[in-house]
Amino acid sequence: MSAVWSLRASYVVPVLFAAAACGPCPDGMQPVEGTCGCMDGTELDSSECDLCEGAEPVSLEQLDEELIGVRGSLHPQCKREVTFRVGQTAEVIANLESDDGRLSGVIESADGTQVGTVSASADADGQLRPVLERGDYVLVLSTQGQTRYDLTLRAEDFTEAEPAPEPGGEKSSAHDLGVVPSDEASVLGGYVGPTDDEDLVRLEVEQNSMLTLGVREVSARVVLHMLPDAAILERDAPLTMLDVRSPDDGLVSLAAERGTYFISLTPGAASYYELRASVEPYLAEPEQDPGEDWEDALDIGALGTSRVDFGGYVGRTDALDFYRFDIEQNATLTYTVDDVEGRVLAQLYEDAVQINRADPLRQLDVRAADGGAQTGSLDLAAGTYFFVITPTGNALYTLSLSIE
Repeated sequence: MSAVWSLRASYVVPVLFAAAACGPCPDGMQPVEGTCGCMDGTELDSSECDLCEGAEPVSLEQLDEELIGVRGSLHPQCKREVTFRVGQTAEVIANLESDDGRLSGVIESADGTQVGTVSASADADGQLRPVLERGDYVLVLSTQGQTRYDLTLRAEDFTEAEPAPEPGGEKSSAHDLGVVPSDEASVLGGYVGPTDDEDLVRLEVEQNSMLTLGVREVSARVVLHMLPDAAILERDAPLTMLDVRSPDDGLVSLAAERGTYFISLTPGAASYYELRASVEPYLAEPEQDPGEDWEDALDIGALGTSRVDFGGYVGRTDALDFYRFDIEQNATLTYTVDDVEGRVLAQLYEDAVQINRADPLRQLDVRAADGGAQTGSLDLAAGTYFFVITPTGNALYTLSLSIE
């Protein structure tokens, strides 16, 4: 007897196995007794071979947490296809038992991609726990010797469901997470593995911020790369990365310029994951971004006794910030580089026909690890001056200027 059974429903399908001859062979050829082959070497499909009665394909429909199984007997000339559906990203638990010979099972997706194998013998049961994205699958059973078997399947859904349509691997098909919030984390669930080799997520940082990315609930291994927006995304030059393996969570914070970014998630092994993103906004940069050379410097104009503050980002997406200011008469300049996240080099230059970048009037190396602030003063003659902010890595800073 062969049976399909579950805790939801139970039904029995009779099956007969005997050393019978095969079904009709082409052009009147005689079958080879005890096989599914004909005298001319033609191999018959399981559905055409008498030895395979009872090994017809069976559909288990959509798996859930309730156990559902298939029992029967299988001839080595035959294969049995057990189809099932996964409703959302889930860990599928497949258990296989064999009474007599060695039995193998291969799980494939609808497009033929192999996602897992399991085997069992009379001496050892087999178990497979692949993480599968939603979709249709088939488990193909085969054996090296006629054997009775018992196959059970169930699915444990990942809590955070992947969005529909699922994130693609191109900019045009990336999932848009929108503006990253500051009061709570945006959350996205997903799967990456043999049937989905990359999830691309688009997000927007509304102003200069400390951006925090987290990857958690990883069932195997997921690799995250954060990429600046570009016509062609440079996956081999990420702003930051995380390599997260179960059962650990991954977390990274970095200074981020206001703008658009893409998060690439790829599998180290088939896995589900939860992506989290949040920001801590920083002092907004001026509407006109400080340029990256002398000619495009942000012109502050004439300094006065009232302090002026400028918040800025420097790093991979904005290599330098140049500020230009005037002192209308001899005065004492007070300057502060404060609230640094990361590390910056702040250099003060006098405007001259030939500006000597190797010999600044003042130089401050400011690191968050050392308190993130340095201040000073300098007597200056009337004239034009520049402050140049250079990063080490990605950094946020505040520049404050005034005169006495």
